[in-house]
Amino acid sequence: MSALQRFVAYAAAFEQAYASDDWSLVEPFFTEDAVYDAGLPGLLAGRIEGRSQDGDAISVKARGVYTAEGAPDLAFELEETAHFSGDRMRFLEDVYGPEAKERFAAYLREHGARLGLGMREAR
Repeated sequence: MSALQRFVAYAAAFEQAYASDDWSLVEPFFTEDAVYDAGLPGLLAGRIEGRSQDGDAISVKARGVYTAEGAPDLAFELEETAHFSGDRMRFLEDVYGPEAKERFAAYLREHGARLGLGMREAR
């Protein structure tokens, strides 16, 4: 299976995991020492490590939409790059432009407290 096919399969598993809150569905797509860099400030920031030779990499441009009861939808664009070791991702990075980062910050300032989301300082 190519890196692109594997990434598409991961994206489908991610959607299932999000809907069911069963995150074990994405585990088979990551190496034991995988790293995920969310690429955002504040609450949505983070670098997640765990579950490495230079493998294939795939980059995709994506559009995401966060929805929550009691707040308007938040739409944004990003570029996501996945680096593979064999058939598992070892590094996953999201990159947002300055406008998307400001949109996230403004959204959290306006709706974060109502949604129970606190603000952390950006890295």
